[in-house]
Amino acid sequence: MSQEEKEVLREGIEGVSPRPTPAPVNPRVRFLYAKRGAACFLSHADLPVLFGRAARRAGLSVSLTQGFSPHPKVSLGPPLPVGVVGCGEPLEVWFDDWEPRAAGRFGAVLPPGFSLLGAEEVQGSSLASLCKAGAYRLFFHEPVDREGAAEDLRTCEAAAPCVRRVRPEGDGLSLVLLDPDRYGASHLVRWLAAAGRISGWGDLLVVRERLGGWNDETEEVLELMRPGIPDPSEEAVL
Repeated sequence: MSQEEKEVLREGIEGVSPRPTPAPVNPRVRFLYAKRGAACFLSHADLPVLFGRAARRAGLSVSLTQGFSPHPKVSLGPPLPVGVVGCGEPLEVWFDDWEPRAAGRFGAVLPPGFSLLGAEEVQGSSLASLCKAGAYRLFFHEPVDREGAAEDLRTCEAAAPCVRRVRPEGDGLSLVLLDPDRYGASHLVRWLAAAGRISGWGDLLVVRERLGGWNDETEEVLELMRPGIPDPSEEAVL
């Protein structure tokens, strides 16, 4: 008799409850996506439902949260204000089942303005804990002294805890904001308006290029994942 059979017999004789079976761990998949054009005017609160519906259209089963009002188990990165372009936004979705080639189907059914840039199954730290910094580009609709605007942000007392690596780049400004859950595009608009460089949101286009970790020595935003998704047409080649 094997050791396992002996344990089962002992549990039956002694009335010992069997060891609980570990709950299955649903696959957790991190996506990287872009949001441009009219899609920028969808609010952050609309996105979990949008991505849940897209998953269902792709034939994927999204895991649900526990409780009295279950909803798709989706985790988003720090929010973007309405109208801000996102070029590398992170998203995590828990599925009942997952295979890498399903990413292509998911990307193919996203609404206009959304594009899927990458997908990979992950474990470990939560998405919120990994997003330490955001890289931004600011484009002014009217001529502005870009070096002067950069200096305003460098010397703004309110911006000191979070603004890094501000510099003119191309026809706009490039900069990094630390703590993106707390500081974002609306703060940049407020600080530039207070300095007299703009009057408000209508004077510039704000683009968040990517989110990720932060290397204080090199002043670089670290990638959360590498772009790249399998081609869904590969599913037919077996």
